[in-house]
Amino acid sequence: MMLEFVPGTFGSPKRYEIVDGAIHELDESGRPRTALPFAAIERARWHQTYAKFFVTRTLELSVAGGKEKLSLAQVMPAHMNAADPDLAAYLRVVSVALSAVADAKPDLEVKMEHPRPMRWLLFLVNVAAVVGIGVLISVVLDGRHASKLWWVTLVLGGAAVFAAFMAWRGRPWRAPDRISPRELARSLMHQVR
Repeated sequence: MMLEFVPGTFGSPKRYEIVDGAIHELDESGRPRTALPFAAIERARWHQTYAKFFVTRTLELSVAGGKEKLSLAQVMPAHMNAADPDLAAYLRVVSVALSAVADAKPDLEVKMEHPRPMRWLLFLVNVAAVVGIGVLISVVLDGRHASKLWWVTLVLGGAAVFAAFMAWRGRPWRAPDRISPRELARSLMHQVR
């Protein structure tokens, strides 16, 4: 089965072929560049990163030890929805790959998490925000006109609570959410319909 998607707004199409129980990444001439057997896959990870204008979606499949790895990633404008042909093609490729993984490894679960460096970065940014907001609150309360700036303290306190909540929710040492490959494939294909 031949599969193709555009990895980004300005990227050229990436082509894959699923044959003989493996997914093959094809080069520009259509020859296999790499192959990853579904039966050898030990880890699967799905994550989406939302930025102001772009959304990055990534499915990572790897064998034990991480020696061989296949990353199906797409960066698209945030306003795109599944009706867009490029996004729909990407979601189809990921869904087909996940279904093949589920057939080959029925007990494997997909981790719903960002890579470790990204998790630590997000956590530390939120902790820094809490500390920075705490410093701002102490400056406001220490000033001569503190009684007139109670609303600033209230707003900053709310922001600190929100940043603390985000830091706790994204703590890098917590166990990631998990989902079966077949359930994730169904969920992604449901977006396309």
